[in-house]
Amino acid sequence: MVIGRNRRHGSADLPVHDPATGDLVGRAPLAGTMDVDEAVAAAREAQSAWAALGAARRAEFLHTLAAAVADRAEELATLFTREQGKPLVEARAEVERVRANLAYAAALVPALREEMIRSDSESLTFLAHRPVGVVAQILPWNSPLILGAIKLGAALLAGDTVVSLPAPSACLTWLRIGEIAAGLLPPGVLNTLSGPGVVVGEALVRHPDVRMVSFTGGVANGQRVMAASAGMIKKLVLELGGNDPALLLEDVDLSDALLARLQHATFRNAGQVCMAVKRIYVHEGIADRFLDRFVERVRRIRVGPGMDPSSQMGPLHNAAQLERVEALVEDARRRGGTILTGGTRVTTGPCRQGHFYAPTVITGLDDDAPLVQEEQFGPVVPILTFRDDSEVVTRANHSSYGLGASVWTRDLPRGLDLAARLEAGTVWLNAHSAWFLDPAAPFGGVKGSGLGREKGPHGLWEYTELQTVCVPLGEAVGPGGTA
Repeated sequence: MVIGRNRRHGSADLPVHDPATGDLVGRAPLAGTMDVDEAVAAAREAQSAWAALGAARRAEFLHTLAAAVADRAEELATLFTREQGKPLVEARAEVERVRANLAYAAALVPALREEMIRSDSESLTFLAHRPVGVVAQILPWNSPLILGAIKLGAALLAGDTVVSLPAPSACLTWLRIGEIAAGLLPPGVLNTLSGPGVVVGEALVRHPDVRMVSFTGGVANGQRVMAASAGMIKKLVLELGGNDPALLLEDVDLSDALLARLQHATFRNAGQVCMAVKRIYVHEGIADRFLDRFVERVRRIRVGPGMDPSSQMGPLHNAAQLERVEALVEDARRRGGTILTGGTRVTTGPCRQGHFYAPTVITGLDDDAPLVQEEQFGPVVPILTFRDDSEVVTRANHSSYGLGASVWTRDLPRGLDLAARLEAGTVWLNAHSAWFLDPAAPFGGVKGSGLGREKGPHGLWEYTELQTVCVPLGEAVGPGGTA
C-alpha cells in the first residue's frame, strides 16, 4: 500500500488466494486505523496544491498514468486473473478499460468550465465546480480495476485527493496500480490501503477529514456507509448492485449474434457483474424456441481456470459466493423449478480445487422465489414467461433494485415505450452490457441500487461542490438600502 509517496507495510500480511486453484497469489499489507489516519492526512495535505494546478494540468497527469498502465497491461492482467478468477481475456479487457477511463476523464476538462447564469450591466452570476476535498473510494472484488479507474479519474480531474481501498480478496492488482501512480503523481494525491472493510473501510467512512465516500458493493454495506456518514453529512456515491431484467418480446430476432450477446451479458465473469442480466422474461409465444437455442449455447460454455486460454468462464470468486449460489439453486429445486442445464459444482479436471459452478438455466419459478427477487451474483439465471407488455413491466419493476434493464425487440418505438416504463438507471435495447454503454453516459441506479452517477460529465460533477458566485456591477444596495 502507498501513503504519500511511501510504500508501507502493515501490522501483518493479508493472504490473497487464486479462486481457481486455492494457491497463494501474494500477500498484501494489513492496514489499521493508524494507517487510515496517516493516509487521510497525506491526502488532505496534498489537496490544495493539487487543486491549484488547474484541470488542464491534472489531465496531463491522468494521461501519463493511463500510458503507464498500458505499458504494464499484460503484467496487470495476469495478476488480476490469478487473484480474481475471471478469464485472462476478460482481465485484459478490464485493464484496457482502466487506461481508457483515465484517458476519457482527462478529456473532460471542458466540463469543469464556469457556467454563466447572468451577465449584464447590473450583475454577474456564474456557477463553478469546486473540489470536494479528500475522497474515500471503496472497491468491490468483482471488477475493482475498471470501477477504481472510473472513480479515480473523476476525482483527480475534479481536484480531489483520494484514499482508495480495494476488497481484501482481490486487492493486489489495484495496489500495484497505486504503486505505479505513486511514481507519477504528486505525493498524497492517491493513497492506497488494504484490509477488511469492517476495520479499514469503517475508519475511512467515519474519518472527519473525508468529505466524500464513493462505494461500490452490496446493499447492506451501502446502508452501513450511509449510516456512518450521516452524522457528518458527507457526499455519497453508492452503486449497490442490481437484479437486472431482460425482456424478450415476441418479435425478437433470435439470431446467433443476439443470443451470443445475451449469453455474454448473463454469464460474463461467472455472472458476478452488477449489471449482468439476472432474470430473463420471455414472451410465451417464443419461449420454447428461445429455450432450445439458449440452453444449447449455455451448455457449450467452457468452464475452467482463468489462465487457461480455452476457458470461457472462470470460478466464483470465493467460497461464500459459491455457497450462496448453491443455496439459491437448491431453493429453486425445492420450489419445483426445472434445471435445464447446470445446477451443480464443477469438480473434475482442472476445476477440482476451485470455486467452480456450472452455468445454470432454471424455469418454472414464481416471481417470489429468492432466485428471482434477489441478486444471485453467479452463473445462474431464471427464465420466466409473460403474455403482454403491461404484465411484464409490472413484474420487472417488482424489485427493490433498479440498476439496469433491457428490452429485446425489432420494434424500436415499442421498445422505447417500454424503456420509459422500466424503473432502472440504464435501459438497453437489444443489448445489456457495459460494452454497449457510451463512456459519456452516466451510470447508476434507482431504488435500492444506489445514489448518484458515475462516468461522463455527470459522474465528474459528483466529485465537485457547486458554488454560485454573484458580483454586483451597479450602485444598487438592495431593497431599502442606501448607497
